[in-house]
Amino acid sequence: MELARPEPPFWTLSLGQALAQAGGSARGLSSAEALARLRRRGPNELAPGDVIRLAAGGSGPGLAFVISRPAPPPRATIYQGPMWDCKT
Repeated sequence: MELARPEPPFWTLSLGQALAQAGGSARGLSSAEALARLRRRGPNELAPGDVIRLAAGGSGPGLAFVISRPAPPPRATIYQGPMWDCKT
């Protein structure tokens, strides 16, 4: 049984290798492929509240865009059991 080798970091790939890995070409995507990806993954847009940060450093090419979504607010728990009046 042969173990799968990890893919090399994208910044070490040649242009041809990167395009092949992404399923594209130097001319871009065909209309049919663009429509298929749109249907499969949805529009390439940010949701309201998304935060974009530019990060530098690490062992890569030096810059990265980091997109994060704020955590949703905690959900309130509503007690729907019987109510008692306590008199002192």
